Amino acid sequence: MADSIYKYINSLPDKRVVVALTKVFQRFIPNATEFTNASLVDLGAVEATAAELNRVADVSTRIVSTTAATISVTVASHDSKTVVLASTHTQTLTLPTASGSGARYKFIVSATGTDGSKVIKVGSTLDNMTGVCIANCTSTDAANGFLTTATDDTITLNNTTTGGIKGTVIVIEDVATNLYSVKAENAMSGAIATPFSATV
Repeated sequence: MADSIYKYINSLPDKRVVVALTKVFQRFIPNATEFTNASLVDLGAVEATAAELNRVADVSTRIVSTTAATISVTVASHDSKTVVLASTHTQTLTLPTASGSGARYKFIVSATGTDGSKVIKVGSTLDNMTGVCIANCTSTDAANGFLTTATDDTITLNNTTTGGIKGTVIVIEDVATNLYSVKAENAMSGAIATPFSATV
């Protein structure tokens, strides 16, 4: 890549431009044949790894749709992604240990369950969740809210009273050691109740 850039620069008619552009590109990719992690780090301001850049910038993998019954959530596969829960049956998602990494996971229910529940829980007995669930009852169109308690570590969407109806959105962020932040926009029906509990 670098060779082709330099060839193009050298073909320009104004040699003053050639000199100026050569100096610029030599700063970015000195004696390199392609952009590499090392040459990016040489820029000084770029500290992200290639994997971190791909997680944020690769739009082709931004949506992760799954019908799997069991999902192990990972930073590599799910951070900065929208995870679409597309099964009408039980789906259980286990989060990695909270470390304050800033990893953010977004879950959207695209199919209301006909049996079983959608469950999102921590993977470590030391981890907890803190946050709020804004609930809308599809039966009455009434809105309500539920807060986590100090020991909550699990979200259970039972397709009716604790939510999980199609359109439900849950965002979970790793904000500190052993602590996840939770924001939920939850579609419920019937005698609505908190989706939060301590089960791990």
